[in-house]
Amino acid sequence: MFYHYMETGLPFVVMKYAMSLDGKIACATGDSKWVTGEIARNHVHQLRKQYMGIMVGIGTVLADDPMLNCRVAEGADPVRIVCDSHLRIPQECQLVRTAHEIPTIVACTENTFESPGQQDRIRSLRDAGVQIIPTSGAHGVNLRALMKELGAKRLTVYCLRAEEP
Repeated sequence: MFYHYMETGLPFVVMKYAMSLDGKIACATGDSKWVTGEIARNHVHQLRKQYMGIMVGIGTVLADDPMLNCRVAEGADPVRIVCDSHLRIPQECQLVRTAHEIPTIVACTENTFESPGQQDRIRSLRDAGVQIIPTSGAHGVNLRALMKELGAKRLTVYCLRAEEP
């Protein structure tokens, strides 16, 4: 991880997702209650204490209202990062409500960030302790630009897909 950062200036990123044998991450109803077993879930929390950041998309936030904290003894909570192009993150979700206790970053597009209609929302998210990073993506968060920003903050990132609240 250290050498990757030193050579590229970018975070070392690990991605985790769970899927069933038929290649699905949830059933047709959208229910995704534990595709993995208890051993895998415990391993995930061990990984959370190794990485400085944990990143999800807004779909995970809207579907699961995750906390994204470390639930292992002697573990530090990672910085929580949400890719949310249009700042749809609910003010009442766990991530926003606990942003003063656990650092939380929301990445959006520059168009969303600069939109006059979003300024009250940006202000309320910032008041809640959320840091907002605008990126230059035309149709979504520019992951390359976001990784450069996170690299400047010297974060290693653990990306989650589906299932893991």
